[in-house]
Amino acid sequence: MTALLEIRDLHFGYGATPSLLQGIDLTVQRRDRLGIMGDNGSGKTTLLLLCAAVLAPQRGTITCLGQSVVAGQFQPAVGVVLQHPADQLIGATVAEDVAFGPENLGCSPPEVQQRVDQALAKTGTSHLADRMPHQLSGGEQRMVAIAGILAMQPQLILYDEPTAFLDQRSCGTLIEFLQADTTPGLIVSHDPAFLRRVCTQIFLLESGHLRPLAL
Repeated sequence: MTALLEIRDLHFGYGATPSLLQGIDLTVQRRDRLGIMGDNGSGKTTLLLLCAAVLAPQRGTITCLGQSVVAGQFQPAVGVVLQHPADQLIGATVAEDVAFGPENLGCSPPEVQQRVDQALAKTGTSHLADRMPHQLSGGEQRMVAIAGILAMQPQLILYDEPTAFLDQRSCGTLIEFLQADTTPGLIVSHDPAFLRRVCTQIFLLESGHLRPLAL
């Protein structure tokens, strides 16, 4: 069976840290949601950006559903939830924001509406459909940002610090959603307790290498 995401011998670095990632190997199968922990500056977000085709590996390969991930090329199979949800909320209303993705995928108006309704219902944000995104709380913005990704029906979702800036109640809402959602993916987080509740396996990124941790 073809892996959803396969990383082999991945190397990447920036000017001051030329060996940020050193020979990373990782496979995401269809039932996996993998958590990645690590100190600030360890390369966690960089790894997500490489998987999302924002950055290009200096060495090694990344494939999604058997196809090479090429920096700068749109990957409809991969959705990305940014650390700051306001960075990806661009619609005048929540409904318009969630509709943006499927509209740009060329979906028909009835299908767009169906996807919006389903995504809002799944994230518990249907009551926010007519609200302006910038008027929402941080927790509401997080769930609306996720709804926008779900409406595009990706096969893999990458989450960058999804609990950042959330209060305890909003974290609980996010955990309930992730425990119910079956979409595979990668989650970068500083919170081991959170990762243990929503991931099938956890890895530590340290000194450029990944190693598995006990759940």
